[in-house]
Amino acid sequence: MGEQASNIATDADKEIKLPLQNLGKQLAKVGRSLAKEEDQHYLSSLDSLIEVLDEDVEEIDSKSAADGIDHWYDLLHKSEDESLKEIATEVKELRQLLKGKKTKASDLSEKLIQMGEQTTTASSLAARGFKGAIQKLGKALTKLGKSLDSKEV
Repeated sequence: MGEQASNIATDADKEIKLPLQNLGKQLAKVGRSLAKEEDQHYLSSLDSLIEVLDEDVEEIDSKSAADGIDHWYDLLHKSEDESLKEIATEVKELRQLLKGKKTKASDLSEKLIQMGEQTTTASSLAARGFKGAIQKLGKALTKLGKSLDSKEV
């Protein structure tokens, strides 16, 4: 909206040109501020999920993990990036595996390692400020998957 107001101001009459330019600048400033706040929220959510995944597999609180997975799915599913939507599908499959009563540790391990690799790859395409967090998430998923290799679910 800020850009639109500024563009309109370039062709506007003298008496409304300056107020429109000021409005455009203010709208753009507010938009950037809101985007930064939303980005901080997403980064905080990623950090929380990484903390859960970095715990010893036997000490992971299932409720915290499930909430983190649900939130992670919501973030990825809303993305316009196709690679992130693919990861959202994988997250949904992971959630279903975790709900299954007869899920084998090897199945869960395989899914986590696959998701870790996908997430690490996707981090190279992430927006500035998110690359490191997404890469950490990918590594944490892979590490957790490998630690499950010898455990039972």
